[in-house]
Amino acid sequence: MKVALIIADEFRPEIGGKQTALGLFADGTVVLEPLDQRKSGSSLPRGIERLSFLVSISDVPSGTHAYKGQIIAPDGKPHGAEMSFGDTVTVEGKSHIVVIVAKPFLVNGTGTYKLKFYVDDTPYELPFKLIDGPLTGPSTT
Repeated sequence: MKVALIIADEFRPEIGGKQTALGLFADGTVVLEPLDQRKSGSSLPRGIERLSFLVSISDVPSGTHAYKGQIIAPDGKPHGAEMSFGDTVTVEGKSHIVVIVAKPFLVNGTGTYKLKFYVDDTPYELPFKLIDGPLTGPSTT
């Protein structure tokens, strides 16, 4: 069985089971606004308005399978509640997708996060990174 992760701002379903990705993070690295550029005095937690995860599951044996997942922060602690996606009836040779939308996605810090995704009781750890973007400002030249 193969389980893969794609991250974007948003995924939109199309006819025929395809998905359109908007704001694709091609290498699984999400670049954040630098902390120094946030509005001073902001009492809002640091976050991303929306972060969407597409999990592609292929080479699944025929039958009924349960999918669930949980995001794990860089410190190894859960980043939110476990999500259950119910039972899915699969047909051998057909891929399946699960789209997860975190709106908003609160940022506990930068580093490597994981989407721990389960097919039945088998875990798949799907890493992605959150990094600070470069500081920008007026040119001094």
